[in-house]
Amino acid sequence: MQGDPAAADALLAEMAETVPEVRAGTVVCAVNWTVVASEDGGSGLAATPPLGRNGARVTPDAGTFAGQSLRHLAMFATSLNPYERAIGLAAINAGLNRQTDLPGGKGLRPVSDGTGTVIVGRFPRIDEIMPGATVLEIDPREPGDLPSFAAVRVIPQCRHLILTPTAIVNGSWGGLLALAPEGASVSLVGPGAALSPMMFRIGIGRLAGFIPEDRDGLIRSVSEGAGARGFRRFGRDVILASSGDPDVDHSTRQAMRSVSS
Repeated sequence: MQGDPAAADALLAEMAETVPEVRAGTVVCAVNWTVVASEDGGSGLAATPPLGRNGARVTPDAGTFAGQSLRHLAMFATSLNPYERAIGLAAINAGLNRQTDLPGGKGLRPVSDGTGTVIVGRFPRIDEIMPGATVLEIDPREPGDLPSFAAVRVIPQCRHLILTPTAIVNGSWGGLLALAPEGASVSLVGPGAALSPMMFRIGIGRLAGFIPEDRDGLIRSVSEGAGARGFRRFGRDVILASSGDPDVDHSTRQAMRSVSS
């Protein structure tokens, strides 16, 4: 097993402390995505949790978040309320996902045989990209998908584990990481991934996230209910991988070192 479930949220709190002390100019909690934009030009995303699921609820403070310190909002990432955790993760990403030298790339690498891979959360066309991979879903709807409670059975047997940042928002990521066997590769994939080398300390070896480039376009798109496909034109998909990732190429290693320094 890779470690203590509590270590994941402890890391989030540590990451929040590194977020700049600037004001958040915009906070939008839309139907699909939450976006936080800071007054110094940063912006970050997190998936909006379904209200009522896992205790997600709008708080009485809604309407007061814009104008608060970005670092203060980032501290919400360890809340027990997924609604607040989404705001916190988006604030962390607004503060940290600003690298301009990371190589572009999609998070899911096509393979001929996905056997041994466990993916928490279904991605579009995943059966074509990784045939044979095991998909866990809270509400399984596709043939072959397993319910999320099957994680305790299938993750300890996997060779590759792929999480989405939704697992951070709903608070399950620490437990999922702790189930991963020693030697398994672990990736965090999605626009809400925090692109920080600090993530490598808890066993994640590959981060595939999103760097916004057109903040106004991103905010408008998210506010109107766009999904990831709708807002991707307002930024770019990038990869940050640890030097221990077997598929890391030279350019990725160089970018990783520059971010770590």
